[in-house]
Amino acid sequence: MEVFYPSGENKKAEIAAIGAHQDDIEIMAFSAIKQYGGSFSAIVLSDGAGSPLKGKYEGLRKEELIKLRRNEQIEAAKRGNYASLYMLFEPSSNLKKVDRSVAEKLAAILSEIKPKELYIHSPFDKHPTHIGAMKVSLEAVKLLPKEIKPEKLYGCEVWRGLDWMEGDEDLKVIHFDDEVGLSDYILSSFSSQNESKNYLDAAKGRRKSNATFSESHSVNQAGEAALYVDLSVFLRENPPSPEDFVAAKIDAFKKRTIEILTQ
Repeated sequence: MEVFYPSGENKKAEIAAIGAHQDDIEIMAFSAIKQYGGSFSAIVLSDGAGSPLKGKYEGLRKEELIKLRRNEQIEAAKRGNYASLYMLFEPSSNLKKVDRSVAEKLAAILSEIKPKELYIHSPFDKHPTHIGAMKVSLEAVKLLPKEIKPEKLYGCEVWRGLDWMEGDEDLKVIHFDDEVGLSDYILSSFSSQNESKNYLDAAKGRRKSNATFSESHSVNQAGEAALYVDLSVFLRENPPSPEDFVAAKIDAFKKRTIEILTQ
């Protein structure tokens, strides 16, 4: 594990995010980065060795890619003015099998940071490593003593959106404008990934779409909107399983949709 403090000192972090890969946090939790700046902590779980490569990055050896993605993540932390950055360099296989040792390392980090709000991958994501990261994050939260658990827990959009969910009990919606182009500035740190896919426009495009299509009978509150599913139920003493949580939300969506169709 490596810990990096962009300011050179260990600042207090009010908010933390846990991402599977380098650049995940910058895509899924940008509104938190923008809002909290120097009190935001990022925790990156995997070594990033399995990412597809294109152009000048094709043919990189595994060790070279891991080093490159590490350096890109550090640059993003500098540009985003993070309070701290933790990198575990775990192989994706350890996340997919929800390795207990990863959960314990993560719990130790969270015990140090003690964030009031925690952002993780959504259980509705379709990327296997993201799902593994979500599960290991939930296991880490279970290991925390009650007095230092986060007050709120949110799941984020990456490889699936959350615009199908409805109601204050499901979603946290953050409306904002990125007047200075901070998102592009931070995400452009990950040149190895942007060479293969246009993550800058994709992440921004989703948020712009959310701002317009989230409400049909009101004007846009801002140029962009980030959607987060409320996972705070997993902070309880006897939380549901991720499978039961997902099934309940899908059943509710099915019920609402059928009600609309039969009106």
